[in-house]
Formats: sequence, structure tokens, C-alpha cells
Amino acid sequence: MEDVLGLRFDSSFLLTGLTAARRQLSRVVEHIEKLRNDDEMAVFMRGARCWASKDIKTGSEDADRSRQLRHTAERLQQRLNQISDEFEMKLDSVRTSMEDMMATTQVVISRIARHDNQINMAISVATRRDNSQMRSIAFVTMFYLPLTSIATIFSMNVFNWDAKDGENLMTTHFWLYLAVAGVSTVLTLGLWVFYTGMRTRLFSKKKDEEAAEAGSPTT
Repeated sequence: MEDVLGLRFDSSFLLTGLTAARRQLSRVVEHIEKLRNDDEMAVFMRGARCWASKDIKTGSEDADRSRQLRHTAERLQQRLNQISDEFEMKLDSVRTSMEDMMATTQVVISRIARHDNQINMAISVATRRDNSQMRSIAFVTMFYLPLTSIATIFSMNVFNWDAKDGENLMTTHFWLYLAVAGVSTVLTLGLWVFYTGMRTRLFSKKKDEEAAEAGSPTT
């Protein structure tokens, strides 16, 4: 894509240069046309030729020289017109190339966008599939977790199932279990909160540093 953009800029620069050259060439042609139709310039040219040759010319010779000058100017103007036409052809060619390049670029961009859309659709489908699987796992976990917890609690030696009248059904180990479980739960939640806060602060600090580097003037 960078090569295409570079070629686009080069073509635009070439088109600008050719247009400027053709404009100057048109001005030269117009100036020659004015000189051809200017009688004072013809008289000046005849006088300059007579002074350069240091010879007296007859009227017929002056007329011949004037016709030669006009013929030369006409040929020069014709040649400049041909060059101007060639410039116009080159300009048309450059414009056509730029239009083709723009059309090709649009086609490439459209294909890339379509490919990206297909990838995004595939990612969306995979994400929905993963979410469905996660919901299934969460449902199974929610179904078995209470049963597992109850079975684990009942399997501990914190209940005296053989208790007689007047004896406690729960032993002193049950309170020890509650204390250890409570401390472990609080410690786990505290570590999670600390880790989440630390990660958020580091992310914010990194984002601020990147923003400062982007906003600082380059040397």
C-alpha cells in the first residue's frame, strides 16, 4: 500500500509539472503569434539584419527577408503547437493512469475490507461458540458445586452424628473450620483486589507515558 501511495504522489507531481510546462509553452506560442502580427517587430528585425550585414538592401530583398522571418516564425509556432499537443497527450495518459490507479486501489481496499469482515465474522462465530461452552461449564459447575460442598462438609469430622441427649452435634473443630475458611476467603479476596488495583495503576501509568511521548515535540 505504501508503494501505491508513493506512486500516486509521484504521478500527481508529474501531472503538475507537465501542466505547468504546457502552460508556459502556450504562453510562448501566444507570444510568437503576437510577434508575427506586430509590424514594428518586423521592421525592427529588418533593421537589425541590415545593420548586421552593413549593406544597403533593396525593397525586394527586404520583402524576401520579411517573408523568410515570417516563414521561420510560422514553422517555429507549428513545432511548438506540435509539442503542446504532445504535452496534452502525455497529460491525458497521466490522468488515465491516475484514474486506473485509483480504481485499482479502491478494488484492493474493498477486497481487504471484505476479507476483514469475513475474519470478524469468523471471530464472532468462534466467540459465540466459546461463550456457549462457557455457559455450559458454568451451568454444570453451579449444578455440582452445592452438592460437592455439602458432601465435603458432611465428610469432615466436625459433626458428632452419634451424639446422645445433651451432647452437642457440632464439635469444637467446626469453629476452627469456620475461622480458617473465613481468613482464607478474606485473604484470597484481598490478594485479588490488590492485584487488580496494581494492574490498573500500571496500565494507567503506561498509558499516560505513551500519551506524554506522543505529545512531546520531536527533535
